[in-house]
Amino acid sequence: MNYIVYILQSEKDKTYYTGMTTDLEKRIKNHNLGISKYTASKKPYKLVWFKSGNMRLNEIKRYFEKNADEIIRLLEHHSFIILEKSKIRVLD
Repeated sequence: MNYIVYILQSEKDKTYYTGMTTDLEKRIKNHNLGISKYTASKKPYKLVWFKSGNMRLNEIKRYFEKNADEIIRLLEHHSFIILEKSKIRVLD
């Protein structure tokens, strides 16, 4: 199945939220509408990173475990991050 792994940042307190979905646009909208109970108190959110691919759930978990340090480092030092052609691209 084609999953999208994503990281959002709360514009309220600058904390991060990670998740996965098959419909990123709808999922971000739901977070910002407060439909997701866990994230409702920290809305609004902006998308700071995503990766799309035909992955199974265990592959997604391995991806995060393998790349966690790099993802965290980039999130700490840059304000906006996107994934482009399987490479992380940092926008200043």
